[in-house]
Amino acid sequence: MNAEEIIRRYECDGLFSRIIDAPAEEAVKHGIALNGNGAAYCEAALDRLEWGQVFITGVEWARLFGGSIAVMLINDGRGLEEPLNLPGVRSIDGLRVYELPLLQDVGARYEVLSMYGAFQVHKSRCLVFRNGVMPENAKNRQYELWGVPEYERIEAAITRAETAHSNAARMLDRSIQAVYRMRGLEDVLATEDGESLVMRRLQVLDMARSILNTTLIDAEGEDCYTLSAYPANVGEVLTASRLFLSGVSNIPYKLLFGKSPSGFKNTDDTSMEIYYNYVESIQHSMIKDNLRRLLSVVSLVGINTGAIAAPCTSFKFRPLWSTDALEEAESQQYKAAAELDRAKALQAYVSCGALKREDVRRAMRRGR
Repeated sequence: MNAEEIIRRYECDGLFSRIIDAPAEEAVKHGIALNGNGAAYCEAALDRLEWGQVFITGVEWARLFGGSIAVMLINDGRGLEEPLNLPGVRSIDGLRVYELPLLQDVGARYEVLSMYGAFQVHKSRCLVFRNGVMPENAKNRQYELWGVPEYERIEAAITRAETAHSNAARMLDRSIQAVYRMRGLEDVLATEDGESLVMRRLQVLDMARSILNTTLIDAEGEDCYTLSAYPANVGEVLTASRLFLSGVSNIPYKLLFGKSPSGFKNTDDTSMEIYYNYVESIQHSMIKDNLRRLLSVVSLVGINTGAIAAPCTSFKFRPLWSTDALEEAESQQYKAAAELDRAKALQAYVSCGALKREDVRRAMRRGR
């Protein structure tokens, strides 16, 4: 599938776009925690650059096309096509993301063929997002240098899921069959205009039912009713195809389709854990090094302008799992109850002479 077809699929297929976007958004939305004396300065600088949305877009386009870059618009006294001048860095004026189909690798630079104009940018001014690592004998040389578009991995699964859904809809349409019974039908069809007469009558009945939701028939010679034949196992087929897509895309069924599959509710926690492990792999493979590089330039701006004295490049991703307030309250309640039971037990030991009060104090301090 070429770039234009991928873009069209992304624009028109909500399921496919969700598979592309959801992990990228999850990987960034919880933010990072900075450490060091210059943390406040660097955090404010990252916010001004809207780093979160930039990195989400960079990861999304890498997943969609295999790779992307974010160009750092750095004020260092040199042009975009020249190597970064570290002593001359005074500001970062913005970040611009470009997807792989717009890029050409020309040695030490990337040539960007944007609809707003073509230009070259030195690689030292770029953050590079690659969707995985491919072996040397990859079928496409571009995949080896960048990464594989996610559609290549999930094409069969997403086609199967969408085909199952459309076939199920058609089966449901055909599961209710209208039956028209007419006295002397065989004799009427034997006449010259019999077939057209019967067809006109069916059209009138069908139109009346569609518009007025009412069927008018002859009390003596006609009868009209419906037969329902809901196909068996349609739901199971749909669930199976969706579970397969969920497994291939590493995105939980509930996130893709809005509810848990029937009979699989107990797997939600496990699938979410797998999903968060997948998101963490994206953080470490596509975000961590790029963010560290961006922070090093932001810190350099602060040092060169006298805003901070030392670089701030130490950070950690905030947890993907968030404890619900009710769960936290219940946890605290259980801890309090356990402490009370422990205190009662220690008091009983003191009362019977098995422990001295000094032993109890030492045990409490040690948390044992």
